Amino acid sequence: MAWLIGAAVLAAVVTAALHLAEEESLLHLLAAMNPAWLGAALLLQATTYLLQGQVWRQTLRAGGHSVTMAGACRLSLAKLFLDQAIPSLGISGNTLVAQALQRAGLPREVVLAAVVVDLAAYYAAYVACLCLALVTLGAEGHASGLVLGIGAIFVACGSVFAWGLPHLPGLLGRWQALDRRAHFAAPLLHLIAGARADLTANLRLRSQAGLTHAALIACDALTLYVLVLASGASASPGEVSAAYMVAAVFRTIGILPGGLGSFEAAAVVMLNLVGVPVGQALTATLLFRGLSFWLPMIPGYLSVRSVNAASSGIAA
Repeated sequence: MAWLIGAAVLAAVVTAALHLAEEESLLHLLAAMNPAWLGAALLLQATTYLLQGQVWRQTLRAGGHSVTMAGACRLSLAKLFLDQAIPSLGISGNTLVAQALQRAGLPREVVLAAVVVDLAAYYAAYVACLCLALVTLGAEGHASGLVLGIGAIFVACGSVFAWGLPHLPGLLGRWQALDRRAHFAAPLLHLIAGARADLTANLRLRSQAGLTHAALIACDALTLYVLVLASGASASPGEVSAAYMVAAVFRTIGILPGGLGSFEAAAVVMLNLVGVPVGQALTATLLFRGLSFWLPMIPGYLSVRSVNAASSGIAA
């Protein structure tokens, strides 16, 4: 049902955009695109999987263990598929990663530390990039009260997660009664409590992971910018990146798989606000979602089956 609702919302977004742009011009834009731009966009998207895998490898290496880059990329694809298919704020994908790494023979406390560091770094990087995006949009006069309000809420919540998650393992280890009182969150608290506290509290390690996640976000934003250029529009990379960050917020808070429909609507609106015509904004957005959302679904599904079947080839 969620997928059907998302498809309906996406269809409504495309229909509304086509009412504002000539359908013939949209098809012309797709046909006239330079393949070199699409190649650059594909390369940027491939880089995101390398960066996601590198975050786990950094923490595991600090804990005295390692995984192969190929294995880390396979886990990245599997995590992406589950996170998009089952909206759970990243819990479903990280659970799969934790189980796969443990089956590969890595210690549970180190694996859970890698998951906690990854989540904390993700929120820290998103908060920093979103703050920069809001400042950019505000300086150009493109930030509405709704955008600023939702952005401020996300920044506040993300900051709590980014700061609090790394310190929870040590706190829960000293206060064992906490997870018994919070029955609804007991499974998640048990997982966090099992992480190695010295790794999750390592500021240098979290900073490295945060910078890696920031680079990942930059690759996504640059992918959208390249596709805007490929559509024939002109806009500054800073404004397109800011538009992407706002759309990413709507994708994150959406209840539909992968923010289906909500991301597309927010991206088209924000790109149009920074000066990209509706036709080019829709073209770039649909191509971006094709590369980042739809194209990885089949290899992601195959990666999930492969990871669930066996974890050989992951541990170095």
